[in-house]
Amino acid sequence: KNGISLDLPSLNIQRGRDHGVPGYNHWRIHCNLGQANMAYDGSFILPDHAEEQRLKIQNVYSHVDDIDLFPGAMTETLLPDSSVGPTFACLLGKQFKKLREGDRYWL
Repeated sequence: KNGISLDLPSLNIQRGRDHGVPGYNHWRIHCNLGQANMAYDGSFILPDHAEEQRLKIQNVYSHVDDIDLFPGAMTETLLPDSSVGPTFACLLGKQFKKLREGDRYWL
């Protein structure tokens, strides 16, 4: 109505950069998932991504180590019966485990 728009994905990417959140490949390694790599021809090798998503990411980033966590993880193929791919599933699981273990009142 008032001409103001909001691009939440862009805000999430910038927020990650502002707070020094490591890139997508860092978290893939942290979670013991297959690392994103570069092929000899310069194309991206992105485990857990459909070809269409891989091409879109490759058009935005010049190297796999430049991929931000949010777009890298959000474009992964979803796990069965899940709303997230393997990277976010790992990170969410680790976060909830730490939350539970850090709460002395957890039953």
